[in-house]
Amino acid sequence: PEEEAEAAEVEALFSKLVAPSLVLAARIGPCHTAATYVNLASLLLHDPPKLGASIGIFSYGSGAASSIFKLRVRGEARVGEGLLETLDAREVHNGGDFSALTKRFSDTYGRFGWEPRVRGAPAVGAYRLEECDALGRRSYKYLEVALAERYSEAELRSHREGLAQAAKDKIARAAEAARVQAAAQQQQQAGATDTNALVAGVLPLLTANQ
Repeated sequence: PEEEAEAAEVEALFSKLVAPSLVLAARIGPCHTAATYVNLASLLLHDPPKLGASIGIFSYGSGAASSIFKLRVRGEARVGEGLLETLDAREVHNGGDFSALTKRFSDTYGRFGWEPRVRGAPAVGAYRLEECDALGRRSYKYLEVALAERYSEAELRSHREGLAQAAKDKIARAAEAARVQAAAQQQQQAGATDTNALVAGVLPLLTANQ
């Protein structure tokens, strides 16, 4: 009974002092460096501390280092409006969509001197990558209007045609690479056959000389 009472007390303290700071993390997932401040925002949203209260902040790395510090509330502590609404407005994607997104990332990782093609319209009020120059510097532009309002139908059609052509070019390159590899294998096999024939012709002569 005593152990059960202690466990219940610990759970109650956790629910009161810690759980409010984990609500956003449960909805967002792993945040790594940002986790400390996401949890602070969660606390301010779901259980705002009173004036004069203290907030304990604990941040740890991969086991090699950690830090803890204290914040004291000296005024109104709040988070910018619209955060929960933004989370609620997220789109759910399946595993195939996620794989396609990571493929797009890996295709451009470490590349310099390219411009992204239009692949779907981002939400209004978002930043969109415009260019990655020859030195790897990325330029972004704030999108104030919907994509369809910003680009003409001809421009969007050109982007779609460019995507289709890029896909065809990729298939053609793969086919050419397969053809070259097959030709190289045939040449190796032909060379091996010639070598076997030469050995077969020379071996009787060597035997006769002995």
